[in-house]
Amino acid sequence: MRRTSWVPVLALPAALVTPACQPSPAISVVHVVPGDPADSLRGDAVKIRRSAQDAYVGARPGYYIVRSTEDWASAWPKGEAPALPEALDPARSMLVFVVAENRDSVGLAITKIMESGDRIHVAVKETRAGAGCRTNAERVPFDAVVAPRSDKPVKFHVEDARGEACGDMPGVTLNCRVAGALAWEPAIRARPGDSVECYMTSETRSNVPITDTQLFLFEVPAGSNAKFAYTSGTSRAAFKVDVFGTYTARAEATDEIHRTSVATAQASVMPAQTRDVTVQLVWKNVAIGDDPTALPRVKLRAVEETASAKKRPGLGTQTANECAVDHPRPEFCDVKAVGANLQMTVKSSDKHILLDVLYVDERADKGPVVCVQVYAGSARTSETCDATHRDANESWSLGRLDARTGKLLGPEADASNAADAGASPALTAPLPRVIPPVKPAPPIPPLEQRGVRP
Repeated sequence: MRRTSWVPVLALPAALVTPACQPSPAISVVHVVPGDPADSLRGDAVKIRRSAQDAYVGARPGYYIVRSTEDWASAWPKGEAPALPEALDPARSMLVFVVAENRDSVGLAITKIMESGDRIHVAVKETRAGAGCRTNAERVPFDAVVAPRSDKPVKFHVEDARGEACGDMPGVTLNCRVAGALAWEPAIRARPGDSVECYMTSETRSNVPITDTQLFLFEVPAGSNAKFAYTSGTSRAAFKVDVFGTYTARAEATDEIHRTSVATAQASVMPAQTRDVTVQLVWKNVAIGDDPTALPRVKLRAVEETASAKKRPGLGTQTANECAVDHPRPEFCDVKAVGANLQMTVKSSDKHILLDVLYVDERADKGPVVCVQVYAGSARTSETCDATHRDANESWSLGRLDARTGKLLGPEADASNAADAGASPALTAPLPRVIPPVKPAPPIPPLEQRGVRP
């Protein structure tokens, strides 16, 4: 069985071979299966030689006979043809050049050239990827030989062969656990401060050996500075959980023919399933591995909104029921530092909590950004970030936090909501705008009193 196609060739310069305007000899291509008796090549063997093949990288797929610079240019994307190979002298020789047209081609070779009375025959063997095999996409197969020049038509006889089957892809598994736990699983739950261990295994499922394995943290939550510390080559590693969110580890196994199998495992980190509200301060716009001690210093502060709270956080001196990481915590709130991040637990109640962030150091424009996330139980209810330039000792008010629902009400919350929670309206209601009364203009005296004659 054969498939034949005809390929037009650019006209050759008259000075080289043929009279002006005479078309170049035709090129035809026929594909045959191995051992096809109908495609036996007859004629005299033509001597061929190969030169350095680097000159042919990047040519367009196709079958080419190069007898001129125009023929050479046709084998390349427009405007990208390099100089003619030094081994080619168009007056005495021609270049027989083939570039694979099939995406699954793994090998292409010109095996012989024969000359009969009316044409040139070129035998080409193309090997296609076997079952389960993967081609090397970095370099399209090609071959090129130099032969004595002939102006006869050329017929390419392409033998289509199939490579040996490669079998199944590599096998890879990945499981994790909280340090000290017994079970290794692909999906686990953890808490901030936990150490999570991950372990990968790989196996060859064919006659193709595995040549490379990798285990790495593929994705971490915003604000996390977690990174793997390897404990057993590249197959086992651990990381420290520092913020709420999802941590994804990834394992890869690659074999000799560049087939890669992938497995992932996830650690979900959320607050405990309680009635309490959790507030987390994290940093965004920070690259993994950056020094957390170089970040601006900030304080996450909370004040229970009651009639005795005379000052908002950040707008005055510390109050007796203020909660922050660097002084005693009242009963309604607890807060701790986890690396450069802060995590606050607010006891569930019907009260509102005033929240703010105090910038101890200046935060410059386009620098790391502070974000505050709120969770009710283990569900996130809100997230807000502050990309504003902040001077040292300046505060960012987040408004009121509903300690029962986890809803962040915002600085402009209605005063009646706070009053229902037992707060002083003076803390929450905006000050009324006072417009002074307009004094009436004095009467204009008569002209005589102003010394003016009527």
